[in-house]
Amino acid sequence: MKKRWFFLIVIFVIILIAVVAVRCIPEQEVKILDPKDGSTINKEEIIVSGRVSSDITTVYVNDRVAEKSDDGKFAIDGVRLTIGTNTITAKAFNKEGEVFSDTIEVNTQEVPYSFRFIPNIYGGTGPLEVEFSFSTDLHAPITKVEVDFNADSKWDYIGDTLNSVK
Repeated sequence: MKKRWFFLIVIFVIILIAVVAVRCIPEQEVKILDPKDGSTINKEEIIVSGRVSSDITTVYVNDRVAEKSDDGKFAIDGVRLTIGTNTITAKAFNKEGEVFSDTIEVNTQEVPYSFRFIPNIYGGTGPLEVEFSFSTDLHAPITKVEVDFNADSKWDYIGDTLNSVK
């Protein structure tokens, strides 16, 4: 009879250890920490940051690759917002190709109008010709463009479009 009880206790202890061991295995995860879910942000672009478990190799935020550090933090700059509700999704991949995700929503009530000019410095000959590209989500047409190329406080170009600026 003592052997039977001893055997049952040993089996119970083994099962208990197995359950505790399984619960101690860290979950593979991705978590957006900033911005906070449901927050209101009145900016055109934001930095999104968060953390991932140690076995994650790659993190994407809204389908763009985020920088991931060895200590499990990730961040990406330049996540664009539009007026209204914006969904931000972080997807993390481990070595086996498994995908883990976290999604938040932030609200934007107004965005200041701005342009972003990105020069292409890899082409042209002296004098260097520079090509700019820009994008914006204006809700009204552009009626006037004024450009000061050499920062001398004098307009080098005035017009209604950027198509013919040289």
